[in-house]
Amino acid sequence: MHANDENGDAVRRTGIGPALAHVFALGRKMHLAGGLAVAERAYRQILAEFPEHLDSLRYLSQIAAQSGRWAEALDLLVRAGGICPDDPDIPNECGWLCFQQGRVAEAIAFGRKAVALAPESALAHARLADALKEDAHWAEAIRHYLIANGSLPEDPSVLFGLCVCHLALNDAVGALRFATDLARTHPDMAEAHYLKGMALQSTDDPQEAVSALTLALEQAPANARIAVNLAMALDARGAHEQAVSVLRNAETRHPDDAELLSALCLALLNRGGYAEAEPYGLRALALDPDLASANNALGRICLDQWRLEEAERYFRRTMELRPDSASGLTNLAIVLGHMGKREESLSLAERAFSVAPTLPEAHFILATMRLTTGRLSQGWDAYELSRFLPPRAVLCPLDIPLLETDEDPGGKTILVRHEQGVGDSILFASVLPDLIRHAGHCIVECMPKVLPLMKRSFPEATVLSVPELCAQGAGLPVDRQILTGSLCRRYRSSLELFPAPHAFLVPDPKRVDAFRRRLAALSDHTKVAFLWRGLLAEDTPKNSTNYLTLEQLAPVLALPGFTFISIQYDVEGNAARREIETARTRSSGNIHVLEDLDPFDDLDGVAALIEACDMALGPPTTSMHIAGGLGKPALRWSGAPDTFDLAQSHCPLTPSVRTVVPTTIYDKSEIVRRLLEALDAHTHGRETVSYSPSSRPCGGPES
Repeated sequence: MHANDENGDAVRRTGIGPALAHVFALGRKMHLAGGLAVAERAYRQILAEFPEHLDSLRYLSQIAAQSGRWAEALDLLVRAGGICPDDPDIPNECGWLCFQQGRVAEAIAFGRKAVALAPESALAHARLADALKEDAHWAEAIRHYLIANGSLPEDPSVLFGLCVCHLALNDAVGALRFATDLARTHPDMAEAHYLKGMALQSTDDPQEAVSALTLALEQAPANARIAVNLAMALDARGAHEQAVSVLRNAETRHPDDAELLSALCLALLNRGGYAEAEPYGLRALALDPDLASANNALGRICLDQWRLEEAERYFRRTMELRPDSASGLTNLAIVLGHMGKREESLSLAERAFSVAPTLPEAHFILATMRLTTGRLSQGWDAYELSRFLPPRAVLCPLDIPLLETDEDPGGKTILVRHEQGVGDSILFASVLPDLIRHAGHCIVECMPKVLPLMKRSFPEATVLSVPELCAQGAGLPVDRQILTGSLCRRYRSSLELFPAPHAFLVPDPKRVDAFRRRLAALSDHTKVAFLWRGLLAEDTPKNSTNYLTLEQLAPVLALPGFTFISIQYDVEGNAARREIETARTRSSGNIHVLEDLDPFDDLDGVAALIEACDMALGPPTTSMHIAGGLGKPALRWSGAPDTFDLAQSHCPLTPSVRTVVPTTIYDKSEIVRRLLEALDAHTHGRETVSYSPSSRPCGGPES
């Protein structure tokens, strides 16, 4: 036994005899020359006589790998490792072979052994990092890539791996550093510019991202992935036509690429082409039913076209595929909210916020669902998180400390910022008197069209238009600033804190008197300030809008005892007048128009006219918020519960406004029936507006 062992050691130590040494030399020469078959026969001849000949095992393993016989190559190397366990090259090569076969866990194990045996080996660290990256061990992969990068600072695979791992960890700055190095050292490498573009997208530099991705696509025009991401970068800049063009060009090369078709669907959707976008989404799903992006895009199309059940199905499938997608959670929450499934919508909104606490859409849907379900304190907390994010961003940012909710405003000059639309600023002005009473002084920002009305209504405050405020800028003597929508968190955390009745706007008394005289000459009926829609768009009216047509409202306009006075507005043109004339020819009611009033720009005149009327009627618009601010009895219809009705049958911020909401959301025939009932109650002297909070959700069944 000892003799045999000693002889075997001698063979390994001194090598093979002269005859086989000649065979080995010939085999190695043929191997290097590409004669793999001859070389393989030579190595096998040696191993048949000396099974533990290390070089023959390793070179035969190389030939097996070159021939695609990965499993055999690995077995041969494992045998070599048993002969020479301290050779770091063997586990290094074993790890690489495992990696090529997709056996990532084994590749990592071999890689760690190679690094332990040769901690100075850049190749060992790089190969281990590749396997770790493949298994999503991003941080550990970065550590090993950095060691390799120290010895191989311009190695493209190492720089590539560092970019990918940093992007996976949402470290766009780190990714950009290595992507820039990769693009500098390998300027003809499309992948380098692609990664640089991806990093720039994540650092909110869309123009530079577009430039890098455009260069990448020029170098690799057949790469569908680059085309998709370039289109996304263009979309982020609002260049929807260019995004569509890029994807259409790519589609000619890749007509059956599901991800590309899904991206084209989304680009067309962002351009507003619902009918054109949908077929591409359906084609993408036909190719890959498990493609989350296609399900999400089709869900958006269905939502925008008010096909809620289809939208719900697509968004639920999106969530099955990507359960932690913040956009998917948010989209499904929005659909369920529209469908009246408010508690489930709220639950999804809470999840979306936990997944992406910085996503503006997550803030808004969370705030909306909390407020719509009557959770006021929590709702205002969520609403506050979105301050200074679109669409609540102020038009003229100023570096002034915010007035925090628990901070005493006494003795301080507070700048109250205009946000969102004119209607929202009017609605939230309901809370201004509280702040004015407690603060040392208030400077109130507003849009120019409501400046006269706001100055008259809040004489204790300094009221400035947005242009005036921007002109004065940092020179204003201000201690703190607060957005108008943030006032509710401070002063309206529960329903008991909403005053009712409540009027906070003061119209021009001379114009009110003049309008009253003119209206008295029309009839002795109840005068109703009336509008039926907001601004017209190409696809207005849609099922999902709160707007009604005059034809739909014909039964209301035909009621005896009422005279309807138009406060309908348009930015330009005579659309409202044409609608009124058409309604008259169809006997859909007689609506009076005051030719000298511009209901869009002259909001001070609108306020005076509403005050001169007995009541107001219309959908959620600035004019209806003005009616509520005047304390004027008003009927406001809405296709679904309004967020700021706070689960009540009226608007607590403007409690003279009663909201008419159908039991079946957006059932416009039911809206008309309810309006008829409410106006009939008014005619017969029954109460039409409730000033006490209701305990049931707006539009829901009685408990």
